[in-house]
Amino acid sequence: MSKRIGSHALSPFRLSAPTPPSSPAYPATGGAGERGPGQPLVAALLTLFLLLQALPAWAETIPLFCPKGFDAGPLLQTLKAASSLEVVPRESPPETPACPPLALAVGGDAAERLLADCPATRVVTTHTSRAELARLRQRHGAARLTGVYLEAHPATQLRLLKEAAARARRVGLLHSSWFRPQLGEVRAEAGRLGLTLVEAEVPEGVHPARILHDILPEVDAVLMPADPTLLGPTTIRPLLLGTARHFVPMFGGRSEAYVEAGIAAGVFATEGGMGRRAAELLHNAQAGQWGDPAYAGEYRITTNRSVARILDVRPITTLAKPSGGVERPPREVLEVP
Repeated sequence: MSKRIGSHALSPFRLSAPTPPSSPAYPATGGAGERGPGQPLVAALLTLFLLLQALPAWAETIPLFCPKGFDAGPLLQTLKAASSLEVVPRESPPETPACPPLALAVGGDAAERLLADCPATRVVTTHTSRAELARLRQRHGAARLTGVYLEAHPATQLRLLKEAAARARRVGLLHSSWFRPQLGEVRAEAGRLGLTLVEAEVPEGVHPARILHDILPEVDAVLMPADPTLLGPTTIRPLLLGTARHFVPMFGGRSEAYVEAGIAAGVFATEGGMGRRAAELLHNAQAGQWGDPAYAGEYRITTNRSVARILDVRPITTLAKPSGGVERPPREVLEVP
């Protein structure tokens, strides 16, 4: 697939009105500088035609920028079924002259590169955590970036923890400063569930495993928000080793890959849920309404059964909606593979 995106760029040009031949429809006039009655209309239509031809392909399609190796098939199928939008996958951001006015990006890295390379492009992103999306919106502007969160609401993760680790009473909550706006909701849900939160904010530049080590003797389980500054390829192993030594299960995480790595269980958005919510955001953007970031509203539970068996975590296949507490997005559905 060619990495050059778009083959047209709108460039300034000068158009002179053509002089149509004499005919009954366009009678000749007496003076050389005089126009027949149909000439202005012909010139206007020709100008419009040339302008439409000069517009880049973005005028008709929305490009989807994916990381290398990402299977965009399920997401494209959902977008096609959910709306009349024509979304075309691309592998790399375009050159600036061909930048689209609106684009869809998979993941924070693709979104950030597109925002940096195309200053006038507005971006809807999927497969991005709430914390990462908040940082990108602060850096590039909320008017240029919105999206669908990859993870479920932290309070939903807390409900999973309560049902899967029934004996847990004290829950460690490791978080960064980016998580502060969500603390009130999580505290309210913990109170409703009869859980005590042991909160620990990780200062910038400090390895999260050091902070986790201090609270592990006090807790029965750990809730790990989907924050890439705390949970990533270089931090996941020390964090999991710490919880394993104390026989404390960890819940949540950034994606299902982290559950495969050793997190006990988590709730994550389905491809269908992200696709349908992204289609809504794209459709509204084209109609002039720029939406706020949102949860997908459709999720599935993923459990690492080996870890669950060792740490006495009950595999959960369904999660009932709460009768009160934190308000949930509409259409919350938990799908089980």
